[in-house]
Amino acid sequence: MPTIIATALTLSATLSGSRVDITDSDGHLLTSGRWDNGRIVDAPATLRIPSVWWAWHDADDSRWSADTETAEARCAAWCAGTDDDGPDTETIYESLEDALTDAMDAAGEPS
Repeated sequence: MPTIIATALTLSATLSGSRVDITDSDGHLLTSGRWDNGRIVDAPATLRIPSVWWAWHDADDSRWSADTETAEARCAAWCAGTDDDGPDTETIYESLEDALTDAMDAAGEPS
């Protein structure tokens, strides 16, 4: 299987064999896991970074904040893990899994 790279919520997932590396938009490795039947498994939940929160926030106007200061405070609290006002880990992983599956389909690889 060739290396497959997919992007979702400003994160990239690189699949090489059965290993999945998840990096931020600057290429920093956030976590690694294993690809198993179309799912990312064995990866810890370490994906609370500002770019993910902002992508989630900006994707739906019902999530928008009244002003920048409020948005920044909400983002900081979610990143610190003191508030759940942001995407849940399951949603983040599902987005990456969908993006990887789409990339694999486009490359003609079985997912």
